[in-house]
Amino acid sequence: MDKRFNLLYEKWIRVLGKNLKISEVSLIDALKYSYKYKALAGETPLQNLAIERLLLSIAITLFYRYDEDGENSYLNEADIDWEESDEIEELVLNRWKAYKELRNFPEGIVEKYLKQYENRFWLFHPDTPFYQVPEMVKDGKSYLKEYNVAVLQGNIKESDNKYTRHHFSMSEGENLLKLTESEAARWLIHLNAFSVNVKYNKNAPGCKDAAGVGRLGLLGNIKFEGENLYEELLLNLTPVKTGSEISLWGKPRPSWEQKVRIEQNCKIAPPNNLPELYSIQSRRVHLNAQNGRIDGFSILGGDFYDKEDDPIEQMSMWKRDTKTSKIIPKKHDIAIQAWREFSTLLKSNKDTKKPGVVSWIEILKRNGCINDKLLTINTLGMVYGDGMSYTYGDYIDDKISLSSELLDNIGKDWIITISDEIEKCEKVSNDAFKLFANKIKIICGKDAKKLKERLSTVFFQKIDEKFRKWLISIEPSKSIKEVEQKKWHRIAKRAADSVVMEYIKEIDCIIYVGKEETKDNIVSIPEAYNMFRVKLNGIYPQEFLERRINE
Repeated sequence: MDKRFNLLYEKWIRVLGKNLKISEVSLIDALKYSYKYKALAGETPLQNLAIERLLLSIAITLFYRYDEDGENSYLNEADIDWEESDEIEELVLNRWKAYKELRNFPEGIVEKYLKQYENRFWLFHPDTPFYQVPEMVKDGKSYLKEYNVAVLQGNIKESDNKYTRHHFSMSEGENLLKLTESEAARWLIHLNAFSVNVKYNKNAPGCKDAAGVGRLGLLGNIKFEGENLYEELLLNLTPVKTGSEISLWGKPRPSWEQKVRIEQNCKIAPPNNLPELYSIQSRRVHLNAQNGRIDGFSILGGDFYDKEDDPIEQMSMWKRDTKTSKIIPKKHDIAIQAWREFSTLLKSNKDTKKPGVVSWIEILKRNGCINDKLLTINTLGMVYGDGMSYTYGDYIDDKISLSSELLDNIGKDWIITISDEIEKCEKVSNDAFKLFANKIKIICGKDAKKLKERLSTVFFQKIDEKFRKWLISIEPSKSIKEVEQKKWHRIAKRAADSVVMEYIKEIDCIIYVGKEETKDNIVSIPEAYNMFRVKLNGIYPQEFLERRINE
């Protein structure tokens, strides 16, 4: 295979300019002029995330190796007194602030670094194709699992060799089956991150277990948004380990600085540096091309490590596994709005672990490195189409904006208060609506579980925009807690009450009275409503809405 399409120089990364026009740029230009672009603008938000992790692996490597003057100045363990974590924090923050003040990467370092590894960025190469392995042949046949190119774009896979409807790609007609190099490069990175589960090949070297989904498909992915691409990379840089003490990561070792592994399903030790993690090769891929177009690809499982008690991943939410008691990634639920995950995002306790990128932003805020009034957290995830994750389903892309003061010391009590208010919303669903639904089941024979879910869905839809606005309005240095709580209580109670009242008005039940089987109690719809009101008043005891049902 001839060398063709070098990602350093060819235009393939889609970006949104300040003029709101989308264009394609090279990898070097995406970083060199990152301050000019508002954001990545690929075919899907998940594709953007996968490419952003590639950019972060480069950005962190640059940050560790070059100072603000573009001089070689390694963040070296030997130069640091390990008895004083404050010294590490000061060293890193001084460099971060200098990078921020430049508003761009130091002059010349993007080309200076990447051109050293130019040979590893060819999309097609006889020995080291980018994010791929060379074609591996046994008895004249490739032993990588072969797929139609449509699957590379995120199509739903019905079986091993049959493909159904097109799901994500913006292409049409013949272009569905033949991609340009730029399209293939973007989807290749997405595939490495979010690939469906793939079966092993008995003829290929390595472990014979199923691969599982791609690395990012395991996670409840989060990132902070910036005013432009450069600022976003700095916000998500996380150049230090956070915890009881601050410390540096290991020396950057992104995948293009390492030997290509070809074994399928290769269990590796957890990386000790973020560039290696963010460029992990979770798939063995080989693109097939004819006449300058990519018409298929081959794939097997790649590198992985245990997801339990992960010591390094910075861009995911976490929870405690009830079976093993270990901390594992907490994937997003497509039915749950991002603000309902507020506590998991911003708090650590015995059952959750705060995302590392959030702890990093707290360090920046605490040291006066960011003064923006609002920060926006983007939550992203893949929903696979079946229980074994052999098909793509939908994707999750949600955001919440909040005052940056919440991530400073002044915001700690407010985080507890806001988390408590979200918990009360969940109680409306799990206690008040559940009680009402159970009573309606007695009266009308309705499915209590389905009714409770219906009422809860409508309730959270009603308060969704209102909660987001309320959260944005909170400024810990100015807002009065009791005033804000009362304001929200009125909104939440009225919404909950209206959900039940609207249901009662449309109820198609002829019988309005029922008898509980285990008790000698007669239950009517007005009584069920009043019992709901009492439960709601227990959640929001002040200024309870005094409404009566018209029988």
